[in-house]
Amino acid sequence: MAVGFLLITTEPGREKEVRARIAELPACKGTWICFGAFDLFVKLEDEEDELTRCIVQDIRQQLDGIKDTTTLIGAEI
Repeated sequence: MAVGFLLITTEPGREKEVRARIAELPACKGTWICFGAFDLFVKLEDEEDELTRCIVQDIRQQLDGIKDTTTLIGAEI
């Protein structure tokens, strides 16, 4: 099981909409609206290949209202 954290900057005023749509994804384990450099903080958990697919395809390529993302994926070492 891999854990990923996604820091998202949304288009102005679309934080709640993007948060609600991400919360529907099976890999999503939590979403928080932030104040500062990013608008949303998202925790995702799934198998590593599925987690990568979710971030790239389901979130970055398919969700409107996202301007930029930064991804942090935790590794077991």
